[in-house]
Amino acid sequence: MEMYFSGVPPRNPAMATIDQNYYRTIGSGLISFADLLMVNKHFQCEDVCKSQNPPECDRGGFPNPKNCQTCVCPGGYGGPLCKDQPTECNEALTKTATEEWEQIQVNAYNQVGDRYNYFKCVSWIKAPEGKKIQVEIADITSYADKLGCTAAGIEIKIQEDQRLTGPRYAMSTQVPFYIF
Repeated sequence: MEMYFSGVPPRNPAMATIDQNYYRTIGSGLISFADLLMVNKHFQCEDVCKSQNPPECDRGGFPNPKNCQTCVCPGGYGGPLCKDQPTECNEALTKTATEEWEQIQVNAYNQVGDRYNYFKCVSWIKAPEGKKIQVEIADITSYADKLGCTAAGIEIKIQEDQRLTGPRYAMSTQVPFYIF
């Protein structure tokens, strides 16, 4: 992991990532789902819901201590039980991968203009049973190349554990080719 602190230039990082795909992911002011889960466990927030018959949350989500009938979901998932695609973006896509390459374009930007209110647009690409997905990002047009992709970028959830944050990219020159 590589960490940046205010005033510390990227040429002199405090830490380095083991997996270079995560180089641009860290340094964000966003709390990760893994951190949120850890804090909730540490302060035993799940105890709030134990007596209220909490729901079974999908995809590693956990009962919301502020409303025990709903779940706190990992990034990329939504709905009361984490079974659904988030709906905060009208350009969100759900695609099933095919044998042929398909071009997908998503135009997303922070419509609020507030660095504390992040605009998210989640697209799902699903593989047929027994198949893998190949993703190549041809272009990212962004004028906000910041560590952690705090102003703009794309995150690809490539890991088996979907609770974890995926690699993030803000510029096309940083993006590798993925098979997962």
